[in-house]
Amino acid sequence: MPDGPRCVRGKRIGTTHPERIVIAGSHYDSRTIDVSDGTSPAPGANDSGSQTALVLELARAFAGHAFDATVAFIAFAEKNREWSDRELWTK
Repeated sequence: MPDGPRCVRGKRIGTTHPERIVIAGSHYDSRTIDVSDGTSPAPGANDSGSQTALVLELARAFAGHAFDATVAFIAFAEKNREWSDRELWTK
């Protein structure tokens, strides 16, 4: 799996088919329409925060369990850019 510097990630290696990867993903960034605007509110808690909380809870709940395929838990950054870390993981 690629090493994206903006991703927060963890994984459970699969026991039978480690080459098969199931991704539980979210994005944790939040910004306004204007990327240079650092003072306006951004709606991240209702969007990004909820997704990321779910991925973290899945990682907690799956701890100690074995799976046939590898399970990757990833919080992506910069979802709204033209190119982001998501493309590294989904090719």
